[in-house]
Amino acid sequence: MTDFRVLRSIDDWEGLYGPAQRCAVVSIGNFDGLHLGHQKILRTVVERAPAHAALAAVVTFHPHPLKLLRPAQAPLLLQTFDQKISGFAGLGLNAALVLDFNSSLAALSPEEFVRRTIVGPLRARVVLVGHSFRFGHRQAGDAARLQELGARFGFEVEIIRPVTVDGEVVSSSAVRAAIG
Repeated sequence: MTDFRVLRSIDDWEGLYGPAQRCAVVSIGNFDGLHLGHQKILRTVVERAPAHAALAAVVTFHPHPLKLLRPAQAPLLLQTFDQKISGFAGLGLNAALVLDFNSSLAALSPEEFVRRTIVGPLRARVVLVGHSFRFGHRQAGDAARLQELGARFGFEVEIIRPVTVDGEVVSSSAVRAAIG
């Protein structure tokens, strides 16, 4: 297992990794349940980081965005926050940047989010996301938009194909449905 750090703000990230100008290979998401699809993405982050002399990192949010945006539709979580963090460490990541999901963060456009998080502090070389990835104000950004922003700001984007089991796409929603 690697030395794993949990950072609760961009300022914390900059304080720890900024002076050394550390770059990252990163994934972004809620990662509820750390199911097989999440594991595939995060293992790929860990595998790709050494080629870039980069940290293997994840950006996640607390609380779940729907708790703020649509509380009545917020899902019951498959794991506690501590279980999710433990899972990140167990997959071999170096760091998790846990952003407080609040109205200011929710208001950022896809480009603003990328500039303030991925390009600036994380100095991302590669960003890996799932095929259904959405981000930014009102989920205006998707994986294709992230690729456009990557081309403009100088980072690679890799879209990881979904994992299927018995013909079904593995997702947090599918796991909830299976156990509900």
